[in-house]
Amino acid sequence: IRDPLTYMRQEHEGTDYWNRPISTYGACRSDNTSAYLVPLLVINVAAICLAFAWETTDVQSEFGESKYISQAMVSLFQGFLSGIPIVVVVRHEPRAFYLVVTLMIFLLSMVLLWLGFLPK
Repeated sequence: IRDPLTYMRQEHEGTDYWNRPISTYGACRSDNTSAYLVPLLVINVAAICLAFAWETTDVQSEFGESKYISQAMVSLFQGFLSGIPIVVVVRHEPRAFYLVVTLMIFLLSMVLLWLGFLPK
């Protein structure tokens, strides 16, 4: 099983007259942070989405835009589902990483704008 984040204290450079560290600092670190933080992020986002979905069950759809909102959510999910593995593969190539992230931001933003403004 993967190890979670653990608190580690480290020393700053420099010592006093008795060879003791002058100051220290601490941070949470792990060798496998993504294996711990990605599921945590997914669970939190899912919980927030479910909470908002539950809160809006009684809202009357006056303009009938729920179809377009659901299409936008499905499109975003598909974009992230196909884009994130590509980003993980090219994370060590700066030019490819920049290109993929830029295109993902552009395309996902344009999908939201198209589905928000074009059908009307």
